[in-house]
Amino acid sequence: MKKIIIVVPLFLSIYLLADTAAKQLYKSNVVIGYVNFQQAFAQEELVQKRMKELEEKEIKIALDQQKASETIQKEAAGLDKLNASAKAQKEKALGEKVNLLQKEFADRVEGLKKEREEAVADLESKNKWLINDLINKYRIDMMLNSAAMVGVSENLKKNDVTLELINDFNKAYPVPKPAPVKPAAKK
Repeated sequence: MKKIIIVVPLFLSIYLLADTAAKQLYKSNVVIGYVNFQQAFAQEELVQKRMKELEEKEIKIALDQQKASETIQKEAAGLDKLNASAKAQKEKALGEKVNLLQKEFADRVEGLKKEREEAVADLESKNKWLINDLINKYRIDMMLNSAAMVGVSENLKKNDVTLELINDFNKAYPVPKPAPVKPAAKK
């Protein structure tokens, strides 16, 4: 019975302590800001450029896989016309070629996956540096990602720094614009 007497007050005291801390936090003028990290990530020019480059690499790998598959199918097309010995040699050679191609494409896909992860980590890190600057600029005590928030009061909406993060990111990490192509001079 003594264990129950000790445990019940312990849970009650933890609840009261947490409740008191929450009330004090609310009463103190804690400034809470938030950012829609997904929106910022989607609208930052460097992020868009980097994701487009990675997407183009994915497309290149898919096209290369399709070409390799077509080449193997063409090479395998004449197998039924060969004698048994030549057919076995050709099948063995094609099997080895298929295995090498599968390994090559698996390595390329894995390399691209790793490159994407590194790019996302780098871009997130750059965003976090800028978020820290915004925290200092506006003296924000706590910055939240809006994806984790269920609702926001009208009073807190003024602390949304998403657009400022996007603008700061695009200024800090500009993407060079392609030079305009001049038409050839007429003779």
